[in-house]
Amino acid sequence: MLEGFLLGAALLLGAAAPPVEADAAMAAYREHVIAARRVAVELGHTPEEWAAAEVALKVALADPLYKQLTAVEQSRVHSGAGWAAIRMGNYVRARDQLLRATQLNPEASVDWLWLARLDDELGDYDSAAMAIVGFLRQWQLDDDQTIFVTQVVRKADPASVSRLVLLQALFESNWQPKPLGASDLWYELALSQVRSNQMELARATIARITSPDMLVRLRSDKRFDTLVDGKAPQFDVEKAAQAQLQALRDQSSTPPSVSQVSVDLTRMLLSVGDNKAALELADQLLATPVGPDSPPTDAEQRAWIANNRATALSRLGRADEALAQMESAAAIGANGRINVNQTLNLSHFYCALGRGEQARAAAAKVSENMNGYGKAVQKLAEHCAAMLTRDTATASAAFAYLSEHQKDGPFPYLLALIRSNQMDEAARTVIRRLESEDDRGQMLYDLQDFRESKPLPGNVQLEARWQALIKRKDVEQALDKVGRRQRYDIFGN
Repeated sequence: MLEGFLLGAALLLGAAAPPVEADAAMAAYREHVIAARRVAVELGHTPEEWAAAEVALKVALADPLYKQLTAVEQSRVHSGAGWAAIRMGNYVRARDQLLRATQLNPEASVDWLWLARLDDELGDYDSAAMAIVGFLRQWQLDDDQTIFVTQVVRKADPASVSRLVLLQALFESNWQPKPLGASDLWYELALSQVRSNQMELARATIARITSPDMLVRLRSDKRFDTLVDGKAPQFDVEKAAQAQLQALRDQSSTPPSVSQVSVDLTRMLLSVGDNKAALELADQLLATPVGPDSPPTDAEQRAWIANNRATALSRLGRADEALAQMESAAAIGANGRINVNQTLNLSHFYCALGRGEQARAAAAKVSENMNGYGKAVQKLAEHCAAMLTRDTATASAAFAYLSEHQKDGPFPYLLALIRSNQMDEAARTVIRRLESEDDRGQMLYDLQDFRESKPLPGNVQLEARWQALIKRKDVEQALDKVGRRQRYDIFGN
């Protein structure tokens, strides 16, 4: 096979021939291109075969006969070269070849998605977003592709034009990822449309928002007042929560099994305050055996179910059991790695119990790379632990980090201000975020009157100060200018 490719590649560079021979040469050229591409895409199984295909396709691209191919045929040569480069681990060359393939043939659906995957791998999320847009112009996403696309949307810069173009393309393709749709993304799109005065587009986008959390954002923000009727059933937050709960029940398996749907179902039961049902379901799920055929996501999903079980226990007044469950959740890891989310949650639970030393020790276990928000959550736990143990140096260092990285973790910074009793600065921070076009939606959400469980001992003072902050005249005036505070019979997220 390898000798045939290399011989074919040599023939491709032959001198000009008479017409009949030229036709034969062109036929041979096409045959070798097709064969090399098939090895690169599907038939090759060894590095040697992929390398031979890569050489053959490089030669084909340099051959004068390449210019006689149709645009679609040229696209396939570049596509094959891209696949060969992928096989050989040369992602930059692969990206360049697949980009050229899509330029020559915009109908090459597989090439668009692999171009997006390469851009994502190389950290160019804006280009990945635009490659997905190229795919969406003609095709629909399946469930497996949806997972990847969702990851790209989450990683792309929220302020980038490419991300907004992708959101609009997803909206126009009637994209509805399972199990609960994409209300958070439609909210972002609607907000962008309102800010650019595209009110009718925003109205259509808002019609797809069904998440109770996103409905709260719409209702609380005066920028949406001409589009949102708080008395209409469409914007009834409690009804939306019950509708999502029923949708998750309809999608869950019988008997219950560990899955993303079951994770979301336990979370939604907590959201509507059905703590006993959340506890019962979590017990059933965690009792299911872990087998050799369990999917790679099983450990992470079990950890979140255990986390949600701990929340239910805490709300039911069973703090000791909740702590034991949170410790167990933090121990559920994959491939021997630290379970970052649950370990940080455990650290904050220790803080809520007033156990500073244990909170500090748990936070210190997390040392691997995290995103900006994760690091802010860790520093908030360190700040709380240091305050409890009267370690002023560590508290100051953690607070300095949170202050410097407010953009990564605005709410952790605000909580650190409140815990350290810097209430005037906390008020100024709230007001500044309410005045910000970018930060207002989240700040308004945080200020809403949700259901609350009784604070644990370490959070009693923090909760009292939070309530005092909300009732300050300067905060109330700033809130009234841009939004409103309402009561909702659900727990906030």
